[in-house]
Amino acid sequence: MNRFGLLTLLAVLLLAAWNGLLVIVILVGLVLSTAGLAKLWSRLSLVGVHCQRILSVRRAFPGEHIELRIRLTNRKLLPLPWVQVDDEIPDRLAPADVPLKPGNRPGFRFLSNAASLLWYTGISWRHQLYCRKRGYYTLGSVTVSSGDIFGFYPRRASWNLTDTVIVYPKLFPVAQLGIPSLNPLGETRAERRIFEDPTRTIGVRDYSPHDSLRYVHWKASARQQKLQVKVFEPTTTLKAALFLAVDSFQGCGAGSDDNFELGISTAASVANYIVAQQHSSVGLFANTRLPDSGQPIRILPGGGTPQLVNILEALAMVVGSLDVGVEPHGLRIFDKAPVVLHYDRAEKKIALLLNGKPIGPQRDLVLEGDSARLAVRSLDCVYIFEIDVATGVAKQIARFEKDFTVTFKPSKEFVALRDIAVTINKKQHDWQELLRGANFDFLPKQFKVRLEGAMPDGRRVTVELNVDLKEPRIAPRKRGKPLDLPVACARRTI
Repeated sequence: MNRFGLLTLLAVLLLAAWNGLLVIVILVGLVLSTAGLAKLWSRLSLVGVHCQRILSVRRAFPGEHIELRIRLTNRKLLPLPWVQVDDEIPDRLAPADVPLKPGNRPGFRFLSNAASLLWYTGISWRHQLYCRKRGYYTLGSVTVSSGDIFGFYPRRASWNLTDTVIVYPKLFPVAQLGIPSLNPLGETRAERRIFEDPTRTIGVRDYSPHDSLRYVHWKASARQQKLQVKVFEPTTTLKAALFLAVDSFQGCGAGSDDNFELGISTAASVANYIVAQQHSSVGLFANTRLPDSGQPIRILPGGGTPQLVNILEALAMVVGSLDVGVEPHGLRIFDKAPVVLHYDRAEKKIALLLNGKPIGPQRDLVLEGDSARLAVRSLDCVYIFEIDVATGVAKQIARFEKDFTVTFKPSKEFVALRDIAVTINKKQHDWQELLRGANFDFLPKQFKVRLEGAMPDGRRVTVELNVDLKEPRIAPRKRGKPLDLPVACARRTI
């Protein structure tokens, strides 16, 4: 019931009292008293209400479950006739057996629970979060709604219970790597007997003339009544470094995400094999940044379970790929351009001048006939010149410049970012325009992309990627084949 309705009832009550209508006065008075009581109840409904979110674990592997427990307590004398708790969770952690409402942000859903609470009581709900895919997930806020018994005045309160869940990459069994070590001696037993470790004796054998006397086992020689020398175990030092090139998975077509996840799982499996089975050192280096801190992934080689946990957490946080689609947009025709062609009749050479300065070296060219037309391709344009062979005067006829439409196709990790600022080759661009398709009049060989955005929980992250580009091939027309020579020219006699 809004303020206008209350004022209307109050006016009716005054008119009824002025005219002596006792029944109407009693009815309207009851309605106003109920509305006032409901308003007061609603105002006090969320006082003393406390909400908790408890996770059984915060680290898991794909396919495992995490128990989510939501605890709501009412620490006051006033009961709650109804209460609803909405917990914002990522799509990839959503329970499979519970219907969820769409969240306020892309990639999130609301896990809703409803109940009623008496005074000084509490209630708990338990759900199983299903870890579907590797990633670094942030659970959003918890919203509690309640009010009066009639539902006239609902109220809401939010708790910013920021919790994170890390889902490690999937691990595959690794039988044997077969990667040779660069160090001949170390703490790991080697299969190849190239160098033997004198600190590890595994037996004795008969003495040979080429054996050193310092390796003679004198006690064994006394027992055998002949010289015995020590036999040593071959060892090596296995210290590995894993390098993950994130940008190498771009432009792989429809299966780029699957290939990217397989590459991450391969790196995690190799690291697990080296640390857990070989008991050796391993490090990780990747050309991307961690989403929680924005720091580059650079873990120096080390051993032990803490080192393996650091590597798995870093691989879990690696952001996805960023595919870039390039399509020809069209040709632009310009009447004038600062490029001039100079033809030396005596030397039979041509040169291009930009603002009076030569572009590249001179090229040999023999012209025949009275005149010739040349098509010259520069960095991003094609120029058409007509040369008078007798005088050597070159006249520019036209200039054609190709345009391209560049479209960014980000993975889900980038879609979840907000307030994105993107620079390409140190030049600012609009992120929404890149998603729709931005026009570029010049297409470099590589895009150096830097993304800065906010995670769903508000933290700022920075991602740097190098995207290799390839100009799409356009089939030439049957007549008038275009001339594709950088600074060099092709001739056509008229």
